[in-house]
Amino acid sequence: MGTRIFGLVAVSVLLLVVAGSVLAQDAASFWGPYPSPVDDSNPWAGRLVDARQRLEASIRSYWRVYEANPWDYYALWGAYYEYVYAYRWYRWTLSEYLKANRARRAFTGRVMRRGPEIDLPPYERPVEGSTITLSTHVPPGQGRPVQLIGRRTTGADGRFACEGLAPDTYDYAVTWEGFAPINARISLAEPQPERTIYLEKMRVLEGVVKVPQMFGILPIDYTPDRYAPRPVANAKVTIGPSAVIAIYPPPQVWTKTVHTGPDGRFRFEAVPLTEVQLTVELPGYRQYAQIVRLERSVTVKDVVLTYDGPPIPIARPDGTAAPEVRPSAGLDDPFR
Repeated sequence: MGTRIFGLVAVSVLLLVVAGSVLAQDAASFWGPYPSPVDDSNPWAGRLVDARQRLEASIRSYWRVYEANPWDYYALWGAYYEYVYAYRWYRWTLSEYLKANRARRAFTGRVMRRGPEIDLPPYERPVEGSTITLSTHVPPGQGRPVQLIGRRTTGADGRFACEGLAPDTYDYAVTWEGFAPINARISLAEPQPERTIYLEKMRVLEGVVKVPQMFGILPIDYTPDRYAPRPVANAKVTIGPSAVIAIYPPPQVWTKTVHTGPDGRFRFEAVPLTEVQLTVELPGYRQYAQIVRLERSVTVKDVVLTYDGPPIPIARPDGTAAPEVRPSAGLDDPFR
């Protein structure tokens, strides 16, 4: 009996000595300005790849751990081997807490709406209920997953505040139903002033694509009403950012394509741009391209295509021959 008790005591003492030796290996510094609890001098560290990675990941997420409990920090302190392991609580000092808190940043501002529908001063209104989504910025090719930091909803005055952020670069999105979304980036390496974000209402562009009814020899009884352009189906209609919009601010790819129906109509809804490049294509007709400004909630733009066939002979009322001309090709080259 005494031998068994002596054996248990010896094993317990051995475990305490081993754990104490691990705990005694205080690291020189934390991640960032603080010590890292990973010590390469630990003889067991090489066997604990998984534990080490998890520990280092915990240290990298130091800001989030700190946010959960600002005064206690729990971490594996070294390594474990079979049934022997060591851990300790790290208690922050007040100076460390204040130092970390001073290094934190805030992203604050107001969300306002403006547009042609607001015609009385002030020509902007606060947006209540818009959503601001903040996430980490991951440069292309790094392969790291994007981490959602949080969401905020604006109040009646349009204000929002994202506080307690690490000094880093973030992506943010502002959304509100019926308005064009905002996607941008902000660097919080240095404290930033409050910023104002403007939303503009989604717009509608619609119209009718028509083609001339006159081909070949023009009839003697020609009148504009009798031979007015008719709607055409299956014309390809495309809108996208105009050249000015694509240069500044930085371009965000946004293009849409539809085909006209039997009545020649086309319609684009929820257009987030105030100026678009409108392009219409139909086999046998010249491509139509023009910049259209969307200054109202609904903009109507009808298009008449130009025939792109062989020269059209024109018959005079007396039956004599007339010069052959081609349809108008534009201001620079009216007849080609």
